[in-house]
Amino acid sequence: MTVSALEEKKETQYSPVTGIIRHAILHFPPGCNSLVEVFIHRKTEQILPEGRVGIALDDATQVFQINEPVVHGDPIQVTAINHDAAHAHTITAIIYVEKTTKAEVI
Repeated sequence: MTVSALEEKKETQYSPVTGIIRHAILHFPPGCNSLVEVFIHRKTEQILPEGRVGIALDDATQVFQINEPVVHGDPIQVTAINHDAAHAHTITAIIYVEKTTKAEVI
């Protein structure tokens, strides 16, 4: 997702299966200079990161373990907040959901 200078952008997709959100892969291209924060929510619950400050990196691709249950159709939202006053930045977020049976999720 591309987020303009001093803007916030949210993208929501819906879980295609019932299962476990195993991990997220976040990519911050060079030039982000830790000025772009990323948060991930399932429904209304923040699942990444655990604290109030978002994940902010520069020139890095990082895998974050999540291991949160998800039900088919649950919204999964990625929010990026750009604190850079001069430049837009494009952040990539890949969320891996592993399909399980309902009994395994609970």
